[in-house]
Amino acid sequence: MADEDAQETFLSHLIELRERLVRSLLVVGVFCIPMLYFSSEIYDLLALPLMHSLPQGSRMIATGVITPFLIPMKIAMMAALLLALPFVLYQAWAFVAPGLYAHEKKLVLPLVVSSTVRRRSRRADGRSGGSSRGPNRTDARPGRSSPTRAVAPTRGTRV
Repeated sequence: MADEDAQETFLSHLIELRERLVRSLLVVGVFCIPMLYFSSEIYDLLALPLMHSLPQGSRMIATGVITPFLIPMKIAMMAALLLALPFVLYQAWAFVAPGLYAHEKKLVLPLVVSSTVRRRSRRADGRSGGSSRGPNRTDARPGRSSPTRAVAPTRGTRV
């Protein structure tokens, strides 16, 4: 009998999780519809720093056949997720919170705040911490070549 109650409780949790996920996806979908309309403006805003760093007279090109369709779709979905994030996080909290003790619930706010605030650290050599990815990496490993990359000249440029 107790095994059936445990199974029923487990199934009721799965049903509640499904309902909350469906609600979250519906809200993201509702936000996605107007974001599709504004996706080209959002793309222009996001591409502006890159466009300023390109050489004079050059422009960005699509490198894939379906890219001109997928990029606005991805931008619209990411913008919709960003706008719907408060609702999605509330749904996640509403699912998890009933299973937490009172002292565990009190720890959530400090955890969320501390995990979103980024602290810059200093390395031993005095430089600030951060990502060491990309062509500006200065931590060359022994036996490896320089971490710089050669860039091919653009058409019509003399070398």
